Amino acid sequence: MAGGVEAALAAAGFTVELRTPVMVSGPGIVLTPRAPAGITVRVAAGDADLHAAAAVQHEAYEVPHPPSPRDIERLARMVQRGGVVSVAVDDASGQIVGSGLVDVTGPGASTGELAAVAVRAAFRRRGIASALSAHLARTAHSQAISLVFLEAEPAEERIYRRTGFVEVTTKIWMSLR
Repeated sequence: MAGGVEAALAAAGFTVELRTPVMVSGPGIVLTPRAPAGITVRVAAGDADLHAAAAVQHEAYEVPHPPSPRDIERLARMVQRGGVVSVAVDDASGQIVGSGLVDVTGPGASTGELAAVAVRAAFRRRGIASALSAHLARTAHSQAISLVFLEAEPAEERIYRRTGFVEVTTKIWMSLR
């Protein structure tokens, strides 16, 4: 942490709760995702895909209620301002089993945050999160979003490293006890 800020905060009674790597994909970084058999990853197309994407996210993040129209509107607004929502589709059933997004601050933004990568429990451990992450970053890069960043939770860090994202710094979560 710059200039001894962590030490100063610790001296003031703050404790470290978590350290998470901040990882990026940008020019010159090669992404090498696993290719999950029987899964097609594509950009979400229309409200039905956005609703399914939100439903996957609610399930994966244990949100206790189904997506509302506000959830779909939020995703649609993000896409309108230049962000990306992608879905993973099970080829056999046509069911959307994974989703994720790259959010931006507005049209013409050159940086975006990869977030909300989620996979239905029955489809996990097949490389779908990795494939979604790479697809999202590549799609964002093709839309002139040159740098895609993410904060990796400890349980997810290996997915992003294996996909090719590179750690550039560490975010430190501290609180006053």
